[in-house]
Formats: sequence, C-alpha cells, structure tokens
Amino acid sequence: MTVTRPARLTGAALCAALALIAAVWILQDLAALGSPVDLAWYWAGDHHFLIRGRSTTSLIDPVLLAAYAATVVAALRSRHAASALAAAGTVTLALRRGPVRGGR
Repeated sequence: MTVTRPARLTGAALCAALALIAAVWILQDLAALGSPVDLAWYWAGDHHFLIRGRSTTSLIDPVLLAAYAATVVAALRSRHAASALAAAGTVTLALRRGPVRGGR
C-alpha cells in the first residue's frame, strides 16, 4: 500500500514522539539506578537494585525504541511505509496494553 507524503510525515512524527518518550524513561531509570550495567542487570531480572531507586522500564523499552527509530527511517524513505507504521502500532498496542483480565 502506498502512503502519501503527509501521512508518512505524520507517522514518522508520531513514531519519533514515542521514541522520545521511551528514551526519556530509559534515561530516568539510568539516573535512578546509577549505571548502564545496573540497568541492564535490572532488565535481566536482578532486582536487588531497587534499593537505590525504582525502575519504570523493562527490556521491552529499548526494543520498542529501536523499532520506533527504524520505523521513522522507513516512513521517511519509502512510499510503501504503511506496513512499517502498522507494525509499529500493532506491536506497541500489544506490548503496552497489559494483561487481559476476565470478569468484572
């Protein structure tokens, strides 16, 4: 599917905003935990670093950050960026939605 230039620019701007939000959250966690190594260990499952601060990100956030950056590049360079934009949106909704709970 071909996407018009204004639609591609809008999609790229939205993905850039999502990338900026993810980067800010990662930087806040980096400031709270002290070092990139500590943050990586926290993402890997070693939660004894909670003594120094509380993390708001997980291993999903750097993955989404990379996906958003790749989508921005694809949206700006290709007329056929609809699939990249749709995939970024779908992955974001799937990972950010949270657990599905039954009942009331």
